[in-house]
Amino acid sequence: YKAARNTPAEHPKVTPAELAHIQADMPVPVKGKIRTRGAGAASFGGDPNLFDKLREVRTRIARERGVPPYVIFHDTTLQQMAERRPSTVDDLRDIYGVGTKKAADFGDEFLDAIRTFHRPE
Repeated sequence: YKAARNTPAEHPKVTPAELAHIQADMPVPVKGKIRTRGAGAASFGGDPNLFDKLREVRTRIARERGVPPYVIFHDTTLQQMAERRPSTVDDLRDIYGVGTKKAADFGDEFLDAIRTFHRPE
């Protein structure tokens, strides 16, 4: 079978000056970017302390199962839990990212954390 091949004559030639101009327009990757834990928690309408508590529950479950925390629930889901404070498994299923399976698997632990959470004074 014949395959299309580019020969060196078909490649466009870029001069060093053009290359420098192209590279100057490219964004420089940031190395070592520092992300603070829970930085987005302050930008939502829920209690940031409850959000942190829910993250602790998620982290514990994830470690027990040997999976990353986002596999259990995403931060968006935990934020909605902190905002809405569901009290039943049915309420929990109304939250983004909580389906029937996850509600059955993890619902009681998260609902218990919400129920027993006391705001620090």
